[in-house]
Amino acid sequence: MKSFTIFSLLLIGMLSSCSNDSSNLIPVAKEDKWGFIDKKGKEIIPFEFLWAEEFVDGMALVRDNNSKCGYIGTNGEYIIPPTFDNAESFSDGMAAVTGGYIDKTGEIVIKTDWNKPFNDGYTPVRGYKQRGYMNKKGEFSSFSNASQVKDFSDNMAAIKSTHWGYIDKDLKIKIKAQFFSAGPFSEGLAAVSTTGKEYGYIDNNGNMVIAPQFRDARPFNDGLALVWPHDAKIFWTVDTKGALQFECAYNDVRDYKEGMAAVYNFGEGWGFIDKTGKLVVAPQYEMVGDFYNGVAPVMVNHKFGFIDKTGKIIIEPIYDVVQMKRSNRF
Repeated sequence: MKSFTIFSLLLIGMLSSCSNDSSNLIPVAKEDKWGFIDKKGKEIIPFEFLWAEEFVDGMALVRDNNSKCGYIGTNGEYIIPPTFDNAESFSDGMAAVTGGYIDKTGEIVIKTDWNKPFNDGYTPVRGYKQRGYMNKKGEFSSFSNASQVKDFSDNMAAIKSTHWGYIDKDLKIKIKAQFFSAGPFSEGLAAVSTTGKEYGYIDNNGNMVIAPQFRDARPFNDGLALVWPHDAKIFWTVDTKGALQFECAYNDVRDYKEGMAAVYNFGEGWGFIDKTGKLVVAPQYEMVGDFYNGVAPVMVNHKFGFIDKTGKIIIEPIYDVVQMKRSNRF
């Protein structure tokens, strides 16, 4: 489990559980202790942990006062006792802990020193002398000619020998190696470039559905992707058919989540635009996280609170650190 500095922003992975209760619980910290609040700011699980992460499938990773890691339920009681020196949150039904991977019963089902998360049934193995993928039975499939292997996304994974191509969930080559750069699949499309100078998008059969024409291209989210046309000075949005929508006249812009994208202006701060490009929340915050379940964290005077999609502060900024899902670094 990653260390943290109490005044740093750690906005990683919020609440992917399908449980309504757990999806409303947010891990936050104050005075060096972590607990959980709901979307109204009410304390649900007391501030008694050295560390806490998001709920996944009804369980949240925590570190107790003896610096041991375990997993609690929405009532704050341990489902998997705190016995591990280090651990990660559950992903794809598995969690990496000291000594291997556990299932939801807490039993170590794979003994290994590898500790990367599973996605779509596999975790990429990037050892010094081996490249490949391990499945949830602990079986390793080697790609001896690969120099790099990436995580699965949308049941596809990029893999590089001399060039990048893609494999499917059967670990078979689906799209032959031909790309200088290959991004993850999202909403059925992936940004690729054969030259490193012009980017377009392919579908999961390798068909080029948006012609290479951008000097930068990001993954699709909510039906839109950020692209940088060659004749533009800033990012634009593009839809899945390749039609440019509107320019993003800001110093920085992040991917859409729940129909909102964070934008930044020097000297002003962070705000949000909607899917039409309309400025909904004026740039004003020191830091922000992406929207999830209708709320987003914002920083005011080095403290975190939460806003709704109208920009209204619904939880006052009193917390030192929060954890929310995000996809971009800033």
